[in-house]
Amino acid sequence: MDMIGANNLDGAARTNVARRYLDAAESWLRKLIHLQLQAAHGARYLTTVGILKTAEINKLKVKIASDPAKYVREVDATTFDQAKRIICHVDRWNQHFKVPLQSAYPLGLEHCGLYLNRLIAIRNDLQHGRSCSIRQLEQAICYTNDLSDAIKTFFGEQNMARQYNVPMFVRYVDSLGNESTLEGVPTDISTRNIDWRRQGRGDLYPGDTLIAEIEVDQTFDPSGYEVSWHLFGYDKNVGAEAVVRIDNALVGEKLELTFEVISNREWHRSSGIDDRLTLLFRVLPPT
Repeated sequence: MDMIGANNLDGAARTNVARRYLDAAESWLRKLIHLQLQAAHGARYLTTVGILKTAEINKLKVKIASDPAKYVREVDATTFDQAKRIICHVDRWNQHFKVPLQSAYPLGLEHCGLYLNRLIAIRNDLQHGRSCSIRQLEQAICYTNDLSDAIKTFFGEQNMARQYNVPMFVRYVDSLGNESTLEGVPTDISTRNIDWRRQGRGDLYPGDTLIAEIEVDQTFDPSGYEVSWHLFGYDKNVGAEAVVRIDNALVGEKLELTFEVISNREWHRSSGIDDRLTLLFRVLPPT
């Protein structure tokens, strides 16, 4: 999003956009932390090697146990502030994070801490229901883009970039309360599914309205792709938000809601599309 477009948004829209950019920044930070610390300390790097305080570790374990499908990696259960403290420890900075983040923070550790603290302050305001100002939105967009670009560049240099650099889904949320950053969901299109009947809130009834929204990696220009959605056996609808009114015709053990994204390029990742995510629900008979 450009700054002119951002300045034309109302308070609620600014808050929504800022939250999405901040979510993307947290996701990239966690990817980097996981890559660097798992290589150095193994998969249990946050709960076994003293990176976090004992009280934080205990809370982290409880959080992971409450929803292991959501918190596939230990770092997925951390807060933004914890992620910042993990990165901004002087020894870890020098050993693991200075090189990946030097293009975003050329002045070093204090520079990184300053800008991450600014993002955390914006995040805290949003979490406490405060409206996002135009200045805060500008900061959220600029600072998170700097961070994301640096990490993606590092991943590319480490041969970690996707072979097919296409827009892909990074977050799902719906009106039932289901939410996923898709970290533990396979990227292979043929198996890229979430079965909310087994790991979330998956029951619907005639008369309900399901509102589901998908988010594409914000580093891709929205003008360069199209998102669509459909129910199995029904026509496609354009848009990243699906509104599904449940009636008796949809009663059954499996309701499949599928989102797809197709870029404007002449080639695509698989069978004419770049990403697909299918959500599975159950529609119970009317009572």
